[in-house]
Amino acid sequence: MTGQPTVRLPRPAEASHLLSDLLAHPLDPGYVEAARRRAEAGPRTGWRLLGARASTMAALVLVGFLFSVAYQRMVVDQPQAAKARADLIADVRDRRAETEAMQRDAEALRQDV
Repeated sequence: MTGQPTVRLPRPAEASHLLSDLLAHPLDPGYVEAARRRAEAGPRTGWRLLGARASTMAALVLVGFLFSVAYQRMVVDQPQAAKARADLIADVRDRRAETEAMQRDAEALRQDV
């Protein structure tokens, strides 16, 4: 026994039943219900059409505004990020120089001992 889980394959009769069911009912019941409601309500005209277009335009304006704010933030924050990066690089170089000086001092003290 290898401890591997066994995979149960559907029998041919079950597989054909699934296929025939899929072919007999190609749409999900939710899609059928939505299509029925849309057919009962009729096409979008007048206020419904105006409301749909207005909400679409409002959503597009909002997305555009969010993109512009994000872009502005990136452009404004870029010099600060570059300065912070330069400061970190300078700190690393200073610490490396200090470490090398301490290693030289330690080596000199070892030689004295």
